[in-house]
Amino acid sequence: MTKPVPTRYRNPCLICGDTKGKCRETPTTLLCMNVVDRHSAPGGFKFLGLSRDGLWGKFIEDKGHESKEKSQEWRQLQAQKKRQRELEEKERRARLLTESERDRESRKLLAQLPVSTNHRNDLQRRGLSDELIARGMFKSVVAWQPLDFEVSWRLAGVSSSGKSLTNAQSGYMCPIWNPQGQIVAWQLRCDVTSVDDAKYKWASSASKWRPNGPTSHLPNGELPLTYCVPTFDINTTNPLAEYIGLAEGILKPWIVAQIRQHVVIGAAGGNHAGSEQTLRYYVDEASQCLGGTKKALLYADAGAIANRHVMRAYRRTYKLLLRWGYTLRVAWWGQIDKNCADPDEYKGNFEIITWAQFESLSHSTSSFWDNLKVSFAKLGKFLGTVKKFDNKAPHHPQQPLLASAVAKLDYVPGNLPTPEEYIALGMPRIVYSDGQRAAVWQEAVAKGWKHILDKSAPGLGKSHTVGLMKVSDFGMRQLWYLATDHRNPTTALVEENYVDLPVRHSGLFEDLSRLTPLGKPYLVRSAENAQKTQANCFRESLFRLLTAKNMTNIEARDSPICLSCHLLHACRATTGAGYGFRYLRALALQQCQLRAHPDSLPNVDDYDWKSCGLFWDEASQIIKNRAVVRATKADFDRTVGEIALKFPELMQPLQPVFSVLRSLFWGKVYGEQPLPILSGLMESRYGLDDAAIRSALGKFPDNLMKVITDLESKLFLDLHFLKEPPDSVDLKRTDKAVKASAKLAGKIMRAEGYGKQLAQLESLALNWFVPFLKIWAGLERGSLRFEAGTLSVHMCSYRHVKVAHDAAFNVYLDGTANVDYLALKLGVQSSEILVVEQQLPDYNNLRVVHVTDMGVLGKDRRESVLARLAALRQGLNKLHENIQYIERKSFAVAGDGYHFRDGRGVNRFKDIDVFCSVGIPYPNIGDLAAEYQILTGISVCLAKKAGDGASSEEETAALSQVELAQEAGFKNFVDTIVQAEILQEAARLRPHLRPQQQLVYYFVGDYDIRFMNEAMPGVQVEEMAAVTIAPQAGTQKQRTLWTITHAVDQVLKLREKLTQDAIAKLSDVSQGRISQIAKDFGGWQSFKKLLVSLVEGFASRTTDVKHVESNDDMMWLQNVYLPLLVTEDTDSLEVVTEVVKVAQVFGWQSFQVCYGNSLPAVQAQLLFHLLAVLPEKVRDWFVDIVEEVFIEDSS
Repeated sequence: MTKPVPTRYRNPCLICGDTKGKCRETPTTLLCMNVVDRHSAPGGFKFLGLSRDGLWGKFIEDKGHESKEKSQEWRQLQAQKKRQRELEEKERRARLLTESERDRESRKLLAQLPVSTNHRNDLQRRGLSDELIARGMFKSVVAWQPLDFEVSWRLAGVSSSGKSLTNAQSGYMCPIWNPQGQIVAWQLRCDVTSVDDAKYKWASSASKWRPNGPTSHLPNGELPLTYCVPTFDINTTNPLAEYIGLAEGILKPWIVAQIRQHVVIGAAGGNHAGSEQTLRYYVDEASQCLGGTKKALLYADAGAIANRHVMRAYRRTYKLLLRWGYTLRVAWWGQIDKNCADPDEYKGNFEIITWAQFESLSHSTSSFWDNLKVSFAKLGKFLGTVKKFDNKAPHHPQQPLLASAVAKLDYVPGNLPTPEEYIALGMPRIVYSDGQRAAVWQEAVAKGWKHILDKSAPGLGKSHTVGLMKVSDFGMRQLWYLATDHRNPTTALVEENYVDLPVRHSGLFEDLSRLTPLGKPYLVRSAENAQKTQANCFRESLFRLLTAKNMTNIEARDSPICLSCHLLHACRATTGAGYGFRYLRALALQQCQLRAHPDSLPNVDDYDWKSCGLFWDEASQIIKNRAVVRATKADFDRTVGEIALKFPELMQPLQPVFSVLRSLFWGKVYGEQPLPILSGLMESRYGLDDAAIRSALGKFPDNLMKVITDLESKLFLDLHFLKEPPDSVDLKRTDKAVKASAKLAGKIMRAEGYGKQLAQLESLALNWFVPFLKIWAGLERGSLRFEAGTLSVHMCSYRHVKVAHDAAFNVYLDGTANVDYLALKLGVQSSEILVVEQQLPDYNNLRVVHVTDMGVLGKDRRESVLARLAALRQGLNKLHENIQYIERKSFAVAGDGYHFRDGRGVNRFKDIDVFCSVGIPYPNIGDLAAEYQILTGISVCLAKKAGDGASSEEETAALSQVELAQEAGFKNFVDTIVQAEILQEAARLRPHLRPQQQLVYYFVGDYDIRFMNEAMPGVQVEEMAAVTIAPQAGTQKQRTLWTITHAVDQVLKLREKLTQDAIAKLSDVSQGRISQIAKDFGGWQSFKKLLVSLVEGFASRTTDVKHVESNDDMMWLQNVYLPLLVTEDTDSLEVVTEVVKVAQVFGWQSFQVCYGNSLPAVQAQLLFHLLAVLPEKVRDWFVDIVEEVFIEDSS
């Protein structure tokens, strides 16, 4: 589409005569900002309506006989009116007071006015003292303010009598100053304004009864700017700041001038460029005052970067200053939206950024809000400002979830910024070239960076580079590669150069179907028909049992399980069947380079991490901040019974808590009515959230701290029985003849002893109640949720974060990580994480096909959805022989990968040509809500209130629940995680490693994936309805429509009459159902007529044109309406429906004539829209008909 050209002096608007750029024109359409209705349209032009944003009226030239003459006559009239207006304005400006006269009369006016208490309080709230209020000469007025002494009636805002003002509202006056300290005008800060009314109003005496009354305009015709300086005496002790300040408004600049000790030039609405002459004079005066400086500083309003109108005004000012030789920079304190402080409200330090950086912030924010209007909350960027979590536990610092837009900085060896320089540069993206990754990491560590996030796209060799690294490269004692599947690395160099840290196990299975890069079988915890390796701890089940009971520090050196083991000394010295874990682990910890899972790492208190460097693979997934313990009815009963039996004195303070929990666990079982506070929430998908549970529990008792302390001491799990070795036989005192029998007896006795210990461990109560109370009381960060009869207590876990903080450096490998999200996990500021990435490859060999109309495809799927999905997979299998899929584990078939397991760090799909992700990879939304609360302190409400109703579509339940979240930040949090998974799965094809191969990635699910265009440059993204791949994959309505259109194809080929009966005979669908489907096209009869009219109209290109020319309405339909209809970006179904309506109004025969005489391009476009809603076979039939028409015409 041709870009509209603004009107100028040599290119005036043909509608209103504007020459200032307000209006626009294209080769076919005129956009006028001043004339916006049909009645005001000049002769020779037709009014089509308003533009989509309502700013312009749309006009096209009327091609009637008299159109050119009328247009010329109208333009001449407009030019005459313009000359008359300019003459009148010149005469009126000549009658205006000079600036000196305005100052004299304004001071006379202000001297007789007071400052009311309310207005004084408002100004003090803005940070002004009584002295500054007096020096600023702010004064209060009531509506139509009477004056004690007469003031010149030629002063704007004064009545013709000179004894009152013309203000219709009360408020306080804000004087407008010039560089000489003179008052040249004033604005009224109104007390009460409606939504549509201006808060600040110019002084003006012009009205309906006094049209030529004086206004605030200067003699040059421009609106005044205000020139504000600090009120203190300027000298060497109190110098002015070196920048010339610019700010929006009249009051704000004056306040900023006092706060910042700046010369500040203000303009109403930030429209400095609207008073070009005045601005040039003021900045030159300010430059001279400041010793000839050419530096200007814009104090941008909060939210300005998201307002395209404000940004447009800023850009005009920037261009003017640049033309005059000034440099404009911007004061930035993170004022991305209206929730932030304005320049006159913010008293802290700020960063001075370049205009280019400010523009990039604007583009990013506009793009973030355009995406937030189309989808659930994109990314990302996290919004809003995270509120503080008010509890006493140590927690991560709160910070905005929305990532700031940053500039790009190409890496130059030796010039990587230090942490201090990085902040000063505005935290840019460090982009390095292929082969520079190792150098970037080494230089970053050498310059003191502790946290380094490498966001290079998946598949660019981050893990490969880790495999090349040596301890000598960083001067470390050890390097660690941390990964979820550390036993089975996907990179040969990591497998070869990093020793695996053993974990305790009772034997691992060798999965021969999957091999590591060095050809070794995968070692997994469970597998069918697989050989098992030798166990390194025969008591491993006891450790797993204690972990399930929420027992901590059970892996310590003084673990009672180990101390009571008869193989303890052997386990520390060698290996054998069922022992050797301690020995193998000690051997591994002596190595220089290791790989492990973070859960298996030595504790910070027991290990020297300060000489170690850590590489975290898929950091956003592997670093855990949350642990959970889930209590059932049985756990609740056992805890209450134990407290009642052993510690009855604690029952009274805990009785209210037990009452609420009993209603949760047992209310339904006994048929009791839930507590009122719980009513209406019991049946929601995610049960009760944290806020609901806390509300039900009410205020915790004052002595809860003492209760918790008593419970911790009295409910302390006594594991002394584990320290007692099992009974055995002393073989030293046994005769040789019976030694064999004694040895057997000893084994039996040990087995019985170990069996008793296992039974005692199983009888231990779950450790859930004390963590629950601590989280409720705010002593520890966490989240509560009751769902499906289970109380989940989500607790904050600091284990991984402590290791990261204690290490010498950390490199986080994650191509789709969000730096703000990672910072929240680590408990640091985003500025403490150096973000680097390799230059993005070109993905032009990757075709992404978005398969729509399949819903979310979550964990709950109806039988009908499963049948549709099976049909879709069958259709895809026919199209691609070697296609492979990734699915949810519960729905996967043999050979499929699993979401959240095979979507990251896996190379098993790198050699296939076609890959398909089935379903939106939503993690458990309830767990995400808990993690979000732990990280940010914000409780998320996911549950529907009573009366809201439930979704009728199970497959869209997860998505709809996310939309119910009250916090946009959480919605964005979820979207960020989901989008990262999609990008990771698409990257499994490794398209950048196969640039000569054409690869296809299918994404099946109703989720906006347009973000892939930016994340994967060059990728080809297209949409495809599931029904077009396989008819049975469509919805019921789509399948019926498909059947009907195929029946139409058969009827047309057999040259039978187009009737509902004939179609129903072939499609076995009722006439009522056919009518229901066909109504989308304006009714079945209308659809049939449209088919015939378009085909016959296309063929009858020799229709008598005179018949059309004799009718203005038909000429308008043919030459104006139809061309506009097909050039608009409108859905094909809407076009067809609109055409049917028009044809019914004009009559089908007249419509056919108009269509036949339209331009070929218009005919082709209308035909295209019709074909777009028909199946492929019907499209082919129409193509054949058109070809026959052209062949007959040419013959």
